[in-house]
Formats: sequence, C-alpha cells, structure tokens
Amino acid sequence: MDVTVRNLTIGEGKPKICVLVMGKNKAEVVEEAKKAVDSKADLIEWRADMLREGEFDEDYHNEILSEVRKVIGDLPIIYTFRTLPEGGKEIDNEKYQDLILSVANAGITDMIDVEIFSFKFKARDIIDEIHSFTNVKVIGSYHDFSGTPDTAELVYRLSVIDNCNADILKIATMPHKKKDVMRIMTATVLSYTRPNPKPIISIAMGNMGRITRLLGEFTGSSITFASIGKSSAPGQMEITEVREILDRLDAVL
Repeated sequence: MDVTVRNLTIGEGKPKICVLVMGKNKAEVVEEAKKAVDSKADLIEWRADMLREGEFDEDYHNEILSEVRKVIGDLPIIYTFRTLPEGGKEIDNEKYQDLILSVANAGITDMIDVEIFSFKFKARDIIDEIHSFTNVKVIGSYHDFSGTPDTAELVYRLSVIDNCNADILKIATMPHKKKDVMRIMTATVLSYTRPNPKPIISIAMGNMGRITRLLGEFTGSSITFASIGKSSAPGQMEITEVREILDRLDAVL
C-alpha cells in the first residue's frame, strides 16, 4: 500500500531521497532547509533533537516548522525527535509524547517518526491518537546502533511496527559483518513481499551497509537518506552521488 504525501508517492518506483535538516536553532534549521531545496531532494527530515535552543519547547518546534514550510513549499517534511537509546537526545516519556502530539496537531509536517520500542507507553495508542485528529502519516521506527538481530527478529519487529498502525515501517541496524547486511535485506524482502505490504525503510548503517541505501528498488526499501553536508548517521552518502547511482540502477532493474 503506497503512501502519498503532497505530490510524493512513497512505495512506487525508485526509493525517494530524503535529506536530513539539522541545526542548533531556528536560523540554522531554516538555512539547512534552503540547502535541501537547492539539492532537489524528494523530501526532508528535520531532526528536532539536534536543537540546543528551545530543545523541548513545543511552540518553538512548531514555529520552526512554520518557517521551514515557507522555505520549502510543497516538499514533504518528516518531523523526528530521536531519543537517546536510538541515537538522539535524552527525553522522558511524557515530554516525547507532548512534542509529537503538539506537532501533529499543528498540521504543518507531513510525517512524524514514532519510535516503537524506546518507551513504556503503548506506541499504538499514540499513533492512533495522531491519526484521529490529523492527516499526518506516521513512520514507526526501530534503530539498533549496537548490532543487527537475526532475520526472524527483524521480520518480527517489522510486524510489530505494522500492528501499531504505522503508515511506514522503518528499521535501521548496525552491521558488523556482511551477513548482518544480508539479514536486514532479507528481512525487508520477506516483509515487502507479503500481501498488501506497507512501505518499508530499511538501513544497515556504516560503510558496510551502504549497499542497503542504494538497492531499495530491489529489496523493497522505499526511502533512502542522503546528506548535503554533515551526515547525521554512519554510512550516509552525499545526495548527488546517491541520485546518480539510483538513476543508473533504475535503468537496469
């Protein structure tokens, strides 16, 4: 089941290229958003956990999103506050939920990343609440910076994310050997070839996992992340290089 946000359909054709937007304050975030537009990315992800000013201020986050929207026009936005266990910043359960629901309710962003396994709250409850009062889509995510679970566990985690009513399923893990990379690719294929699959984003991080950022059209991973400067994740590649490789692969797949 493809997901359409604004003029972008996620799940069809080549993986869509998402550029990470980061900054310590509003001015820096807006400037990075301008660069993302110039890079001709398909969509952007704002990593709100990178803020140093107004880190947990709901109004400030929505103010930044409003300014970003003015700059990027109809380019889709993913709002992400990555937590400490999954590579971001320490934040308690209540504040995490407050930020996500406030941003969803404002209706400026198009998608919100919700970590499925980080907190003790029921992820499905917060996702259902987002869906109940907004058209914002949810990316249900799981990140493991220490290693890569076996294939069965990865497939299981994707099914849990699916059962939490996320619109898009995301897994990212750290490989230590080539077999780890093959496991996450296999888990993606197995999940994507089920009846009526939702779009999947799957990434093996680090240099060893770069191939997963490029073969999404073959494995079923629908979004790849690229940088236009400082990378936000190990193994992330520059957008010009990613686009060129994806175009060449699309010609033969």
